[in-house]
Amino acid sequence: MTTSRNLSILGSYGGIAGGSGIGSRTVLNTISGQFTGTKTHFALRLEQDAVTNIVDSKDLEVVIDGLRILPYVTQYTWPWLVEYDSFNGYRVRTFDSANYITVYNAPIAGANACLTLIQTSNTTQKRRYPFSATTVAFGD
Repeated sequence: MTTSRNLSILGSYGGIAGGSGIGSRTVLNTISGQFTGTKTHFALRLEQDAVTNIVDSKDLEVVIDGLRILPYVTQYTWPWLVEYDSFNGYRVRTFDSANYITVYNAPIAGANACLTLIQTSNTTQKRRYPFSATTVAFGD
């Protein structure tokens, strides 16, 4: 079985960027042509426009060479802990009012990618540890 390594720009289906209603999905422009094996930061675009409405990484589904990549989930941290980012998946961030994706393991040159905007959240998801400093200190 052979597969093509070239992926053309994909249009939208089932709604517009950000979508309206449950289940609306939009396929963004591919970033496959930008893969070099070292580059990890890519601008998100829909046709010729910058994507600006992604609030949380989980709103975007990323598939590279047929493998679904896990989104970054923000964790609550304590003031005395240094934030260290060693995640394996991807993270969506906003710079200069446009969204960019950071893929933590740089895709090899020639890899295929499909980016699908699933929904637009109002807030970011935050992961909490199942314990807090108070429960540890008091043994609750």
